[in-house]
Amino acid sequence: MCIMAKLELYIYLMSFLIYGYATLQSLLLLSMVVTFGCFCYCFVKRILYWQWLGVRQTFPIYISGNNREFQIEKQNYPDLIIRSYNQCRDARYIGVCQFSKPTLMIRDPKLIELVTIKDSGKFRNHQCSIPEVDSLWAMGCPFSTDEDRSHMRSILTPFFTNNSLKIMFRVMSETSENFVNHFLNKNQDLIELEMFDTVTRYVNDVMATSVFGTEVDSLKKPDNEMYFMGRKATDSTGILRKIKLYCYSTLPTIFKFLEMSLISREVTRFFDRMIGNVIRERFVNRNIRYDMIQLAMEAIEKNERTEEESFEKVTIGDITNSKMTYHDIAAQLMTILFAGYNSTSAALCFTSHELAVNPDIQKKLRKEIEETLEECGGKLTYESLMKMKYLDMIVSESLRKWPSTIASYRRCTNPYTILPEKADEGLLRIRNDTQILIPIFGIHRDPAYYPDPDCFDPERFSDENKTNLVPFTYMPFGNGPRDCVGSSYALLTIKLLLFHLLTHYELVTVEKTSIPLKLSKKSCITPTAEGGFWLGLKRIQK
Repeated sequence: MCIMAKLELYIYLMSFLIYGYATLQSLLLLSMVVTFGCFCYCFVKRILYWQWLGVRQTFPIYISGNNREFQIEKQNYPDLIIRSYNQCRDARYIGVCQFSKPTLMIRDPKLIELVTIKDSGKFRNHQCSIPEVDSLWAMGCPFSTDEDRSHMRSILTPFFTNNSLKIMFRVMSETSENFVNHFLNKNQDLIELEMFDTVTRYVNDVMATSVFGTEVDSLKKPDNEMYFMGRKATDSTGILRKIKLYCYSTLPTIFKFLEMSLISREVTRFFDRMIGNVIRERFVNRNIRYDMIQLAMEAIEKNERTEEESFEKVTIGDITNSKMTYHDIAAQLMTILFAGYNSTSAALCFTSHELAVNPDIQKKLRKEIEETLEECGGKLTYESLMKMKYLDMIVSESLRKWPSTIASYRRCTNPYTILPEKADEGLLRIRNDTQILIPIFGIHRDPAYYPDPDCFDPERFSDENKTNLVPFTYMPFGNGPRDCVGSSYALLTIKLLLFHLLTHYELVTVEKTSIPLKLSKKSCITPTAEGGFWLGLKRIQK
C-alpha cells in the first residue's frame, strides 16, 4: 500500500475515533442531563405535590422538606409542628413535606373525627417507622398493621382494664414509696435533682416490677443492666438517630436491603432473653406475681404439657379467643417499654416543673393529698387515687400543654375523598398510602380552643369547664382504634409518684431551673427540656 493510501487510512481511523469519542461524551452528558432532569422532576413533584392538587401548603426547598431546621438541630420538633400548623390558620388542612414525603396535615377537629373514628377503617395503620429487621419491636401493637394490629390490641387491652390495674397497683405503689423513701433516708432539707434522669429510674423500676416481673432499684444501683438497656432502647436524641429515621422514611427499600436496625440488636436480645427466663421460671416453679406477665400466664390454655412444651409452645387464648406465642408476649411487653418509657418520664418531669413554678396550684394539690390520706386511713388505695379530681385536672392540663405525643400519623389504606366546605376548597381525593399528620402539639396550643395556651391552668379540666372543650382538640394519647392502649397504666404511674412525692416534699425551683422552660432541639420523638429539668425537693416539716 502506498504512503498516501496509508495516510488516508490513518486519518480516517483517527477521525472515526475522535468522532466516536465525542459522540460517547455527548451520550454520557445527555444521559446525565436526562437522569438529573428526571430526578429533579420527581423531587419537585413530591415537594409540590399538594400545590398541584390545589391544596395550600408550606414550601420546602430542601431535600428534607419542612424538616430541615429540625434535622440540623436548629429547631425542636414541637415548634416545627406549631409553625406549620399556624401558617394557614383558616384552612381545614394543609400540605406539608415530611422528609420529602407528601403529607396532609389535618387541622380541623371534625376532619380529625372522621379520620380517627368514623372513617378509621380507611386509615387503619400508623406510618410505621420500625423496619422488619427489628422483628420483635415491629410486632408491637403501635407498629403492626391491619389484622395483626387488631389481634395484638385485643391481647394487650385486658392488661390495662381497671381490674388488671388494681392487681398491679400494690407493686406499683410500693415501688413509688420505695423511690421516695430513698430520698427521705438522706435526711436532707433540700435535695437538688435533674428530674429526667431521676424520674426515668422510677419509671424503669415500675416497669421492671409490674411489666417484666423483676425487682430493680435504679437509685441504689444506678448502672443496672435493665436501666441501661431501657435508656438505650428509647434514646431519641442525636443526629445519628435522626439520620436513621430520615433514611428509613425516604429510602426504606435500601434501608431494609442493608438490614439496618433502628433498635440495637443488643437491646432486643437482652429483653427477649429476660422475658423468656421469667416465663420459663414461672412455668417450672409456678411462682405468682402481680404483674403483666402473670396476667398473660393466667390466660394460657390449661392443657397438660411437658416442661419443654410449656415454654416453647406457650399460647394465650382464654382472653382473646386467639393464639399467642411466646414471642408475641415478648413483643408486646417490649412495646410497652418503648411506648411508655420516655413519654411517661417526660410527662412526670413537665408536671413537676409546672407545680414548682406554680406553688399555689401545688399547695391546693397537697391539701387534696392530705384529705385523701385521711379518708383511706393513711394507706393509699386504687379507688382513693382515682377519686382525686384536682390531681387528675393537673395531669390533664400538663398533658395538654406538654403532650408527650407531638404529632400522630395515619396512613391511608383505601382511596378517600374530602368534600369541600369552604369557597377556596375543591374536592380532594387522597390516594392509597398517603400519609396523614394530626398536629397534636399545635392543636393543644391553639388559642381558639385553649385561651392563653401557654398558661398552666388545671381549671380547664374541672367538671364545669371540661364540657366546654371542643371535641377532638384534646388527644394526648391519640384517638380512635389506634389510640394508646396503655394510657390508663401511664396515668396511674404518673399519679402514684406525684402523690407519694408531694406527701413528703415540696417541689421548688433552684438556680438551674429554666424559666421559662425551653424545649431541647436534640430530641426527635419525645419533647424534653433544654439543659434538663432541674428542681429541688424541699422536705415538709411535720
